[in-house]
Amino acid sequence: MLTVEYEITKTVTNEISLDIKTEGNAGIDVSLIYSIKAKIGANVSKQTGHVIGETITRRQTFKFSVKPGSFVIYGVLWKRNVRIGEYEISLNGSPTPIEYRAYFDLSYEIKSSI
Repeated sequence: MLTVEYEITKTVTNEISLDIKTEGNAGIDVSLIYSIKAKIGANVSKQTGHVIGETITRRQTFKFSVKPGSFVIYGVLWKRNVRIGEYEISLNGSPTPIEYRAYFDLSYEIKSSI
């Protein structure tokens, strides 16, 4: 049996992305965008326990083995939790929904094929 050991590291940052669908983004300035992200981030952090803006590093040591005369492909699939939602603001007196995605946490899955 042939066995190799690898240490694999991945670093990501918990973050919020906004999908603002107003004509030419009229009426939305940068400070409002930061405010919206902060409010959504605080809510997501409260609900999930993962702080938006925090950097996460996962380091794991893996042992991969193969029998003599065999061929195996191993892969590491990195996964993030994603929360999708809408945050409504009043823009020029009318309600405007802003879609968001919150990316947080980091996990992995090992896949192999013969």
